[in-house]
This record gives sequence, structure tokens and C-alpha cells, in this order.
Amino acid sequence: MEKLLKKIIGTQFEDVISIGFNDEENGIIQYVIDMHKVYLDFENIRLSFECINNYSKLLIKGEGEIQFDYTIDEDMKYGFSKLHNVIFSQGEAVDVFLEKIYLYNVKKSFTEYIVCDAIKILLSTGQILFFDPSYYFGINIGDEKIEKIWKQQNKRYTCIEIGETEKII
Repeated sequence: MEKLLKKIIGTQFEDVISIGFNDEENGIIQYVIDMHKVYLDFENIRLSFECINNYSKLLIKGEGEIQFDYTIDEDMKYGFSKLHNVIFSQGEAVDVFLEKIYLYNVKKSFTEYIVCDAIKILLSTGQILFFDPSYYFGINIGDEKIEKIWKQQNKRYTCIEIGETEKII
């Protein structure tokens, strides 16, 4: 899995995808987002970030297709939403590339997945995306402010930086 993360450094970061379901009530369709799992699309690679262990850990793995790992009522439909214009500060006007990845408190690292406490992604635009799975409603995606709050709540942590070279900071 670490080889896969190294492989996406320098590639175009295309989108963040939320999953959920569509529910119709009184002729109005509502999209209900489920932030327990999100997908990150790069040039030819899709990663899934999933909350595990009662929202305390983040499971990161390569995924081919979007998976809906829960059951909904038969009158509902699974759905997904692309969050590119909401998450990326530059919108679609600029190509966005992945510069570095920071993994906090890596618990397990195997060829097929990584388990950690949080992850930070540095983009070519200078934007930082911080993914915190300890949010009550699933993965909280934020910037430096969310990272600062996470660090205040987690005084002791280790961090692995994956970029052109890999190092522990």
C-alpha cells in the first residue's frame, strides 16, 4: 500500500467522492451523505478512506469501484456526489496535483491497506486537506484548522511523510 501511495505523488488529484443514498419524500429527492467512507480519485487510481474502530481509525486502501457497504430501504437508491468544487480551493480552473502525504499514528501497514489515526494531503496549489475519522458523523475533511484541533487533542503522535522521499517526522 505504501508503494501505491508513493506512486500517486505527483499525479493529478481529480476528485473526492462521497457516497450515500437518495430518498424521495413528497416528490422531492434528498441526497443523504454518508461520510463514513469517501473515495479519492487520482489519474488512474482510486483510494477509499473508511472510518473503522468506532470512528477512531482510518482504513486506506485501493479500490476499483465505488462500494456501498450498507443496506437501504427498497424505495431508496444508492448515490454518490463529486466534491471537487466544494473541497478544492481552486475549483476546476486549475489542475491539482498531489505533493505529499502525511500519515499520523500508522497502526498497520500491509500491502493491501493502511490503518492510521488521520491523514494530511498537501496539494500543488498549496492547499492542505486533513482527513480526521474521529468526527461523530464520519470523516471530517478540513484544512490546517482541523489539523491543529486534531493535534491539540492528540498531543503524542508519530507522522510518516510520503513525498519524493519518505521520512518519519
